Order: sequence, then C-alpha cells, then structure tokens
Amino acid sequence: RRVLFTIQTLIDSEWLTLAMVVVKNLASIVLVNHFLACIWFGVGSADAVKGWVAKEGLGDSDVGAQYLVSLHWSLAQFTPGASTVKPDTVAERCLVVSVLAMGLVIATCFISSVTSTMNAVWTAKRYNFTQQLLLKKFLNQNQVP
Repeated sequence: RRVLFTIQTLIDSEWLTLAMVVVKNLASIVLVNHFLACIWFGVGSADAVKGWVAKEGLGDSDVGAQYLVSLHWSLAQFTPGASTVKPDTVAERCLVVSVLAMGLVIATCFISSVTSTMNAVWTAKRYNFTQQLLLKKFLNQNQVP
C-alpha cells in the first residue's frame, strides 16, 4: 500500500493518476477472479458425479484447461458475458448466488472509484484554470508585463 501511495505522489499527470487507479482496480478484480475460479473448481470437483467438472468431462484434463474454464466462468459472473458451465449441485448454486451478489458490489465500487477519481481530476483542472485566469486578471489590472 505504501508503494502505491509513493508511486501516486510521484505522478504529476492527472490522467496518469486516473490510469493508475483503473489499473489498480482491474488488478484487484483479476485477483478476486483468480480466487473465485479456484473456489468454483473446488466446489465443482467435490461431487465427482454430479458436479460441473464431471459433467463437462474436465476431471482428467490438464490443470491449464481446468483453470481456463474456471476463470472463464468467474469472469462471466462480473460481466454480461455468458459461460457454458452451469451449476448442477446445491453447493454450486449457492456459490453462484454469492458470487453474483459480490460481483454486483465490486462492479459498483469499481465504477464509483473511477467516477470519483475523474471528478477529482476535473476539479483540479478547473481549479488550476481558475487560478490562471485570476493571475492574468491581476497582472492586467496592475499592468505587469
């Protein structure tokens, strides 16, 4: 957290600050999706017969394919994208409902954070513009070249 704060204090551009906030939020969302993908796979493989892993025939697949399918499902819960993997057991359905509720909160926080940062950038620009106008007015009134 200290490192991020130090980097943000070194950034002089308002737009770079905004980009930093967006990148930080996206990194957080990717990390959350990684953990959700792992949990989704764990819940799906808990029931070797009725779980989504067995229904999709991924029980004997390589770890990369299993992870990509799980990550695809996880990312689809945060976006309007669709996933071909559907919950089959009660545990999977409970997880889906929880993840959808959490996704709604996280997406709302992400949009709020970006909007708040953009508002701060615009306010700072407006303040700087106003200060420049006042300085020009002062210089003109006092006939300073």
